[in-house]
Amino acid sequence: GAGTHDYQFEWYSYTAAADTLYYHVQDAGNQVFPNLNPVADFVVSPVEFIHQAEWTYPTDAPVASFEVRRTNVTTGETFTVGSLGYQTGSDAYKVWDSLGFPGANYSYELVAVALSGQEEILATDDEPYPTLATTDILARFEAIEATMGAFGNAEIIEATLPYAAWDGLLMTTDEGETLALEKGTLATTPGSNPIFSILNPSPTAEYGPLQMAVYKHTDEGLFVSTALTDHYHEAVLPNTEVTYPTKPTLLTNDADIYVPTLSVSKDVREHIFVSWEYLPNTEVTFQLSYSEAGADSWTTITLPNEQRAWVHEHPAAAMMEYKLVAEYADG
Repeated sequence: GAGTHDYQFEWYSYTAAADTLYYHVQDAGNQVFPNLNPVADFVVSPVEFIHQAEWTYPTDAPVASFEVRRTNVTTGETFTVGSLGYQTGSDAYKVWDSLGFPGANYSYELVAVALSGQEEILATDDEPYPTLATTDILARFEAIEATMGAFGNAEIIEATLPYAAWDGLLMTTDEGETLALEKGTLATTPGSNPIFSILNPSPTAEYGPLQMAVYKHTDEGLFVSTALTDHYHEAVLPNTEVTYPTKPTLLTNDADIYVPTLSVSKDVREHIFVSWEYLPNTEVTFQLSYSEAGADSWTTITLPNEQRAWVHEHPAAAMMEYKLVAEYADG
């Protein structure tokens, strides 16, 4: 590390015939190992609702790496924001802090790890983390009726989609249930503000509120922004008197014939996910039929043997009925 040190160098040599070994030693006392230079241009600044740390450092310094550390002034918790190896090709460094808690007061340290392994603080900067409001991400929020239940429609400001400042949407229903939609699942077409929906399939009344917020995972726990609220009108409530079809029976007692196991569920976008289990390596095709519950008109699609799931993206009614037939090659 930095300071004054005494060194002793030892080395060995042989004669050309390799029959004699010579030992050498040389002392070098009061050698000064220089202190690392402090950094005057270490700056932490807000960029796209997160923090960016920048600095420069000479390319000929005895440094192994740099670390940027963040301390919450209120709680005293410290986290390492990022580590960068020392570089000789450029004197410019940059680190992004995407895991800070919005609105928290932070003190940042730039720490150099010397070649000896010792650490030295080269600079500090105090900077509050950018706040994040729901309206920073959403251009509009509205609650509307669905074929069953109610939707919360969130119009995202397109430019914010790639931002690391948020991770998804969080909707709270009239019963206090929270429904999340991760940003990574949001697909969009460039050029307009995309609208994403979360479904509350079972509201308790035809009129009621929905709340929409954005959330973010941080080093210090989950952040949820202050929610926007809107009300839906004339929502279609779940029908608790639905008559479910009886499970079909096989017209054979052949033990080699396997009965498919069928299950159906609905996601937050009101898509219906149909899946089934069947014996592998069985030469069959699947006939999947669907209809509005109680109706006599069925639509049938043929699916290959290796398929075990199907997504019904636009069901025609609030209640649908599905049936699956495994058809063997011999009929």
